[in-house]
Amino acid sequence: MIRFFITFFFLINCINYVNAEIVTQTGVHRHLEDVSIREGCEYAKKDALTKAKEKVLGLKILSEENEMCNQVDGKSNCIRNQLFLNENLGHITGLEIIERERDIEKFDNSEEDIYVCKVTIKVNVEKRSETLDSSYDFSIKINNLAFRENEKLEIDINLTKPVFLNLFQWLPYEKNDQIYKIFPNQIETNNYIETNNFQLPIKNTTKKKAKYVIEFPKNVKDNRVDEHLLFIFSQKDINFLPTYLKREDLMKKYMSENSVKLIYKTYSIIK
Repeated sequence: MIRFFITFFFLINCINYVNAEIVTQTGVHRHLEDVSIREGCEYAKKDALTKAKEKVLGLKILSEENEMCNQVDGKSNCIRNQLFLNENLGHITGLEIIERERDIEKFDNSEEDIYVCKVTIKVNVEKRSETLDSSYDFSIKINNLAFRENEKLEIDINLTKPVFLNLFQWLPYEKNDQIYKIFPNQIETNNYIETNNFQLPIKNTTKKKAKYVIEFPKNVKDNRVDEHLLFIFSQKDINFLPTYLKREDLMKKYMSENSVKLIYKTYSIIK
């Protein structure tokens, strides 16, 4: 969860698909022995489905997070929290599993085995009429992938063309409102990005400056929780709601719009 502070004191729609594309993609999943081989390969299949939808629907998943393994409190931990963000986008038909491969790797500085499953699929993805064209390119970097309580989130965005940005936070552990718009906000009201390099929170404001402060959710009993940032870029300013009950509600709105692109980043919060 991100708390907002400001220096001084601050604290649906029908989806229209018009054609389809046959895509072949390979998904990969790495896991420890506490996950069965069957379950690991199921994650790999869903990863392949996600990649197929990325390609057809104009979405983008940043690959450095998909296969990230780390050590928390002395234990090896392979993160698999990015695999399903797109599972309800688009319409999938004709799924065919072409190949399954299994392997074992070693985690750095550990004797534990990492089990690897690769699944290659051929799938038919129905797509909508228009996304942002290829001349719009984006790269996003956050200052950490694993935060602790009260640390600050900072975001660097590089882009090739001026564009509108709406940034949402997805809290999948919440039972009610899971989606919150965090940019634009009360202080950072202008969401039209004209510069090639852009930072959040905005640092060049003269009077009031926002801070994005990480907070471990009080209703989570685990020692680590995963949260997601959804960056929606568009040619026109879209009137999104400030909150959505479920991710699917936001995605319906996204899929109803033209000339848009979604990129997401995932981070962990450690208690």
